[in-house]
Parts: sequence; C-alpha cells; structure tokens
Amino acid sequence: MPPAAAPRSVPRTAASALRGALGMPTTVQRRDDGATEAARRVAIATAVFSVVHTILASHRAKRLAERVVGERAARGGYRLAYNGVAIGMTLGLTAYVLRRRGPMVYALHGPAAALVRTGQLAALGIALRAAIDAGFADLSGFGPAWRWIAGAPLSPAPDGQGPSERRPGEPTPHGTFARTRNPLNFYVVPVLWLAPRASAGRIGLNAAFTAYCVLGSWHANQMLAARHGAGWGEYEAAVPLFVPRGRVRHGAVDAAVLVKRC
Repeated sequence: MPPAAAPRSVPRTAASALRGALGMPTTVQRRDDGATEAARRVAIATAVFSVVHTILASHRAKRLAERVVGERAARGGYRLAYNGVAIGMTLGLTAYVLRRRGPMVYALHGPAAALVRTGQLAALGIALRAAIDAGFADLSGFGPAWRWIAGAPLSPAPDGQGPSERRPGEPTPHGTFARTRNPLNFYVVPVLWLAPRASAGRIGLNAAFTAYCVLGSWHANQMLAARHGAGWGEYEAAVPLFVPRGRVRHGAVDAAVLVKRC
C-alpha cells in the first residue's frame, strides 16, 4: 500500500514569508484531523456548563435557597457557595478540554506570540480591576459570609455585576463600569482568544464562552432592569451593555437614582 500523501499546504507567498518573519504559521493544513469534532464536543460541554451557571445565578435560585436554608443564611453564604461550585465546574470543564483538545489549529512564535500574550495579560489586568470596581469582597462571597458570621445586616445577593457603592444604596458608574455595564464578561473574551497556541478544543471552548458572556450580560441586564426600574434605565442610556466605549461624562447619570439596591 503506498504511503499516505502529506496534507497539501498553501504555496509560499510574500504574505506567508511575512508570517514566518513574525513567528506565525506559514502553512495552512487542509486536512481536518478531527478538529471539527473536538471543537463541537468541547463547545457542547461548555454550553452545559454555561446553562448550569446561569441557573445558579438566577433570581429564582437565590430565592429558593432562602426558603430552604433561611433568608439570612442564604444571603450570607449563597455567593461563596456559588463561587465554590463555579470553581469546581471550571476545573471539571478544564480537565474535559485537556482530554479532548484535538489537533493544534495554530501556534505563534517570536514577536507574534509576544504581542498576543501582552494583549492577553493587559485584558486580564483590566478584568481584575473590574472585580475591584464591582466590590471584590462581595463578588467573592467573603464579604457577605463575614457579615453573616458577625451578625451584621445583610442585603439580598445582587442579580448581576455592577459598580460598587460609593455611598450606601448609590452605586456610581466609575472605573471600568463607566465604559461598559459588564466589564468582567467583556474582558474575559480577549483573555480567552489572545493565546499564542490554540487546539481545536480550545477554539470550541472560546467560541462557546464568548457566546455565554454576551448572552449572560444580556440576561443579567434584564434582571437588574426589572429589579431597579427607571434608575437602571438611566445607566443603560449612558453606558453600553458589552463593548466598552469612552468613559461616561461626570454627572451624566444622577448617582442618587442610578441604582437602588433592594
């Protein structure tokens, strides 16, 4: 039996020579090698993860927890438990992706790899800043848990990410929340995609998570709008849902009516 023919490559051109100088792949493989199936399986697993994550973040799940364990226990412990479950699910999904990552789609080297890695680290830094702007103690769940243990007053778990309160009951669109209403969701996207290497499974993971970040932002906005009414509408008018734009002008949104937490 004659040996299998090697996959054909795109002929070397000026463009491919430039890619080689930048450390980017100079050939495009035409054979699938199971890449589509690997990406499909990982995308489905990520979609399941996203659905479960969304259900646990819903208003109904939080109210159910209050009925089961009591209002104070739920308000103090739900966010911490939610984050613990999310971390466990993320580790499980990561293990699944590593077992079914499929063939390598691209691998960058040299200046091109350094460039995308720099962008990835920059996006990660902004995402961390967004977590601080949202109020890291409450976002992590440690703040409500500590207040629960200490016997301090507790508010209901928020229905979505939002700017921390500079005065009680009056969050203002400062920092990353002055450019987008969902900075954590948005900046996760470049962290995922700006990687020097990507397998077929990684591409499926990135695509599914990107869709989840967009849809999740819309879903959270619907819950927050229903909860906060006209005040949230003013924030919507001043700051975009997902893709950032220039910082909102100081005073464009009245801090006293922006959002009133219940």
